[in-house]
Amino acid sequence: MGYKKKVLYLYQNSKQINNIKKIIMKQFSLEEYLKNSSRKVVTRDGRNVKIHCTNYSAHYPIIAEIQGVGYSDSFYPDGRHSINAESHNDLFFAPETHEGWVNLYKDAEGRYVTSQVYETKKSAEASSCRTCIATIKIEWEE
Repeated sequence: MGYKKKVLYLYQNSKQINNIKKIIMKQFSLEEYLKNSSRKVVTRDGRNVKIHCTNYSAHYPIIAEIQGVGYSDSFYPDGRHSINAESHNDLFFAPETHEGWVNLYKDAEGRYVTSQVYETKKSAEASSCRTCIATIKIEWEE
């Protein structure tokens, strides 16, 4: 799908740089946002964003308010605030947590392998065979 992923460094405590937490975020896309306008949008530095308009003008179709700023501003369709440089105000989709179920097996060489990801435990168990060691719940962010 070709979406740029950016790494955002959030400082849990500005005095303790050792407490840096990396979060993978997907670059904003107006086209993708319009398919699911309930997705949470944040800035490059993690502030919440409320999108008010997505058809303001051809160059700056997005009008959005950034948490703590007190006014609305305009953005390009890819969420950039400035055409010439990265900005802490650039828009991103916040990571979403997903969950699923996999079946765990041991292959002939003794390595552990998993099945595809299933939406429910019941569907994973129904698809398992007799050599299944366990059905395991997994979670990931993207």
